[in-house]
Amino acid sequence: MNAKDGKRIWLCEEGNRATRDSFLKAGTTLYAAAGALGGGIALEARTGKVRWTWVDNTDATDNWQIALSGNRLLVTGGQEVYAMPAV
Repeated sequence: MNAKDGKRIWLCEEGNRATRDSFLKAGTTLYAAAGALGGGIALEARTGKVRWTWVDNTDATDNWQIALSGNRLLVTGGQEVYAMPAV
């Protein structure tokens, strides 16, 4: 959404990604963690274009969290912690 006028700029309807969990913006990328199957998605923040998606398929129902540490993206859910390169 546009912070000045509240108008929608783009919408991502990528499957498994409707979530209430964690979001993080770093540079030009917006990361989101969670979804019904767990995992995450990276989007181009300006356009909403999907850069990558990842699903862990563990059926973890816990809240997923996402953080950035240097050039690593850290994602936690259930009893798992995942680290991957940030884009």
